[in-house]
Amino acid sequence: MTLTQEYQQDVQALLALMTPDNQPVVMKAIELVSKYAGMRTSAQPAQAAPAQDVPSGVTRAVAPSTTGTSYDFVNDKDDEEVPAAPTDIFRVERRLIGAEVGDQYVSEKQIRELGLEDGDTVQLVRADAVPGQAPTIRLVAKNKSTATPQINGVQYAVLVRDKSLPADYTLSATNNVSQHPLLTTDDDVPFKFLIRPADVERLQLRPGDIVDLAWYNSEGPQRAVVSWVHGDDDQKLAEVAQKRGAKQSGAGDDSTPKGYTVKIPFDLAGKRVLFVGNAAHSNEMALVVAAHNGGQVTATDATKGSQLKTKVTHSDVMVLITDEVHHVTTNTSVKIAKSQKVPYAVSSSDAPFSIERALYRAVTGMPAYEPTAGAFDYPTVAE
Repeated sequence: MTLTQEYQQDVQALLALMTPDNQPVVMKAIELVSKYAGMRTSAQPAQAAPAQDVPSGVTRAVAPSTTGTSYDFVNDKDDEEVPAAPTDIFRVERRLIGAEVGDQYVSEKQIRELGLEDGDTVQLVRADAVPGQAPTIRLVAKNKSTATPQINGVQYAVLVRDKSLPADYTLSATNNVSQHPLLTTDDDVPFKFLIRPADVERLQLRPGDIVDLAWYNSEGPQRAVVSWVHGDDDQKLAEVAQKRGAKQSGAGDDSTPKGYTVKIPFDLAGKRVLFVGNAAHSNEMALVVAAHNGGQVTATDATKGSQLKTKVTHSDVMVLITDEVHHVTTNTSVKIAKSQKVPYAVSSSDAPFSIERALYRAVTGMPAYEPTAGAFDYPTVAE
């Protein structure tokens, strides 16, 4: 992995942890990561010394720099990084406002226009994307998980001026437009939402405005934020939803991949999955992962131990595809997975059902290989 890739990975990991409350801390952490990455880059020689005839694969020592630091460079083309195969299939990861799809942030308005929900499987169509603009998003499959969502919310809250609030707070909401309580406590007492001053300033809110509120279940409604202000956009969204419904009831788009129909019930719970072998078919394998509520999918044809170790380390589950992988690579991958305590299984092919069975064996601790005679008794989805 290159220094730039390490830096990008660190920044992405920090951004994934960011919430409205810890944003200053996360941004400071990113600033420090950037600072030390820059220092590390500037410490490396700007230009190599004139080349001498040295046999390939032999280490050449470079004279110490003025800073007292020395570097060893190995001319070994066999250790060049093998990039992971790109995939354009992703799960929607909802945020309090908007969502993340792969490396793209999707606005709240676009999420509502597309009718997307947390856990939905989508395709990012980059081929026709205009430079500087986000790619088109196509729905592949709706989320069928019955797990409790991480985000909760209320709709059509009516804002009122409230003089009983703490300093800096001016607006609150207790009822919806039908004058029914938005939320009640365990004692059946209407819950009062305090509208954050930052939201009031950001959205120029006033008494009488109608808004939607959202919060993370782990934090509770006391930390709710204004996710949407109802107004002129509502009519447009209703028209878009009507057109979307008519399109879905008509002929489908052949260019949009179909979601995988689950045959074995299990939940990957957002786990990152690495496929070793047949990286060219990463999209098809990603559909199986998405159908089981999986997270990021990486597929690689790397064969070197150093390359495989990096990818295994950043995964939660590994599947090897034996008809595409040399037995040496299989042995190396298995050894690394065991040392990193990453669950793994082996699939005899990239057929979706074979991939699904391998994922199930990996996450449930079953044998990595299917028996050559007979078969395991897998659970099935009730019809």
